[in-house]
Amino acid sequence: EWWFAWHSLEDLRYRIWDPEDHYYARQQNRAKTLDQSLPMRERTWGTCHHVKEDIGGGPDELILEFRYPHELGYEEEKVGTDACAALICANGHGPVPGQGVAAIMTHFVREIPGGIELRSRFWIGYGLVDGQLVKLVPDGVSVPPEVPMGLFAHNLKEFGHLATILPQVYAENKDNW
Repeated sequence: EWWFAWHSLEDLRYRIWDPEDHYYARQQNRAKTLDQSLPMRERTWGTCHHVKEDIGGGPDELILEFRYPHELGYEEEKVGTDACAALICANGHGPVPGQGVAAIMTHFVREIPGGIELRSRFWIGYGLVDGQLVKLVPDGVSVPPEVPMGLFAHNLKEFGHLATILPQVYAENKDNW
């Protein structure tokens, strides 16, 4: 939860997550992210990040609309419990809604002996429209196989690297907003 709030405040923070593929992440709701009265998870929920990254097909500008878990059908009261330590949900799309490949993303974290388990899910070709999950890929059209393959490889790379750097980055910056 801390990482998703903290990294979006400066481009360099996003770049250290994946120096080869991340260019910038720009939080559009800085006041909420910096609000010390909010629980850490709520500093990301309901915010929007404008990012530029390469998930395998060249650099893309993306909009990530971070959602409250209940908006995607999750039981929000379970977040922060043994069942679910953290849950990050987003509605992602290109800079112009309706153009490019949209996706719903969730990162589910639970604590396990010796660390955490991260389960990431992507519903490629789907998006939230007026609070409803909608298939955005027209019938008869399929998402090119390179898209999920690139996203899978990118996800493994960025979270593998984050696992390596996060303990030190957090120790040095947990109070550096």
